[in-house]
Amino acid sequence: MKKFNTIFLVLCFTAFSFAQNFSVLQNTKPGGSPNVSETLVTINYDGANNNSIGDGGTTFIGGARFTPAILGPLTGGELQFVQFYYAQAATGLTIKIYDAGTSTAPGALLLDQPLNLSSLTMPGWNEIELSTYIPISGNDLWICLEVADATGASFPFGCDAGPANPDGDWVNDTGVWEHLSGFGLNYNWNIRGVVEDSPAPSTILFADNFDSYTAGTGLAAQNPSFWTTWSGGAGEDPLVSNAFSNSSPNSVVIVQDNDLVKTFGATPYSTGKYKISFYAYIPAGKAGYFNTLALFGATSQWAMECYFDLGGNGRMFGGSTTAVTFTWPIATWFPVEVDVDLDSDLGIITINGVSVLSWQWSLGASGTPIQKTLHASDFYGDNANCQMFVDDYSVEDMNVVPVELSAFTANVNKNTVTLNWTTESELNNNGFEIQRKFADDQFITIGIVQGAGTTTKRNNYSYTDVDLVDGNYVYRLKQVDFSGAFEYSDEILVEINAPTVFGIEQNYPNPFNPTTNIKYSVTEPSFVKLAVYNMLGEEVSVLKNEYMTSGTFNATFDAASLPSGIYICKLETSYAVSAIKMMLMK
Repeated sequence: MKKFNTIFLVLCFTAFSFAQNFSVLQNTKPGGSPNVSETLVTINYDGANNNSIGDGGTTFIGGARFTPAILGPLTGGELQFVQFYYAQAATGLTIKIYDAGTSTAPGALLLDQPLNLSSLTMPGWNEIELSTYIPISGNDLWICLEVADATGASFPFGCDAGPANPDGDWVNDTGVWEHLSGFGLNYNWNIRGVVEDSPAPSTILFADNFDSYTAGTGLAAQNPSFWTTWSGGAGEDPLVSNAFSNSSPNSVVIVQDNDLVKTFGATPYSTGKYKISFYAYIPAGKAGYFNTLALFGATSQWAMECYFDLGGNGRMFGGSTTAVTFTWPIATWFPVEVDVDLDSDLGIITINGVSVLSWQWSLGASGTPIQKTLHASDFYGDNANCQMFVDDYSVEDMNVVPVELSAFTANVNKNTVTLNWTTESELNNNGFEIQRKFADDQFITIGIVQGAGTTTKRNNYSYTDVDLVDGNYVYRLKQVDFSGAFEYSDEILVEINAPTVFGIEQNYPNPFNPTTNIKYSVTEPSFVKLAVYNMLGEEVSVLKNEYMTSGTFNATFDAASLPSGIYICKLETSYAVSAIKMMLMK
């Protein structure tokens, strides 16, 4: 069934202090709209292009605030492309994607991607693939374009004919965000986002952004069904805070003696793959700590411990009493992720996008064996310097195949191998490394094929390896996620024996009684017939009669039922014929 694109009208623009400089040029020719793949959703506020805007020679930002009402249904997808109308020459264009902030200003800058002006269509619509895809969480997302407008005679940035949507016309050129309507311009920017709308095939087991709670009150006291403390003491319950937040307005702050626990049920997980993720913010001069527990209760077992020490340094304990050190950004929200694969007995921790440590999960935090289970997260204020804000906490069940590979085959044509593979679904798939091993050598990467990201559609892929010498080759695929995680496919063995001469070699033995071996070579793919005839031209045996690739092959002729005499073996293809005489002597 064909999917219909959902089109929302959205725009963002940055505020200008000098309203008198901000003006519009009426275009005489509508700009039309860009093409969109039917598997993607376009989010925008604008209509057809009819105008373009300049600001008297200054640099400004225009953009759209995409609200939760728009992005909520797309949660789990990714922002992959930005579309915009480029009307007249600018001296610089940069895509800027901002995280959720307030209803009047964006949050953290997620992507800053300068554009090559010479590669753009002007005047016309342009679609730019983002260097990093932006996950859709359902919160606000601001899609913006910074325009370096060096001349007051230029109107580089397209807009529609209005009327303006309040979230479709944000502008900023002095550090303050306001609407185009503040300049008497009743338009929406020609800025659009293209989102992969297929949710990631994982299951959110638990998520909390702390925004529904009352700031200044204990978290576990407000939601005892999901949160608890280590021993139930009131002083262990951390406060919900609105001082800092990754997604406005609240977070939870862990200070000295707070001990917040999130259990994953009465019985620990003992099989499967899980992801624990959250954002952390630690002010200058402060520290933080958290751990993950294989077992929580009377005999708790620590699977890992992470210390965010003063000054931006950190220590991670997993599988050993020796810490692995790392750095973390001071006074900045940064992501933390703990991946737990109980089936493979593996733990991986990623801090601010950097993989810090992987370890054998059942060796625990210190290298002492523990249960191979997962039971709880723990945030603890272990000293007087602790002040760690936590936001957007979630636990995901990752017991899905990241890439469901349904077929992987190899076709040989002389000294060329063509690999074909099919996926039924993909999750965060950055792409495939094609790896080859010759004889007893090690695998090497010979090529890369781009993946489809996250999709539930079937995709077919192909790669051709040429100019191979004779010998045995083994091929495999290395599927790589955007996070850097990877998996290998099964291996395929291929024999290259590319013949250069068409024909049949003399049979052996000859004379023979009653069987003989016939070796023949086919230099091009073709329908092949290999048959034996008597001296009267009568066909007495068909040894091969099918379509074949190029190569050298063997056939056995059994003449037990035939009388002694001379026989003709003939090889026939669409491009050549070859024959030999054979003597049967009984």
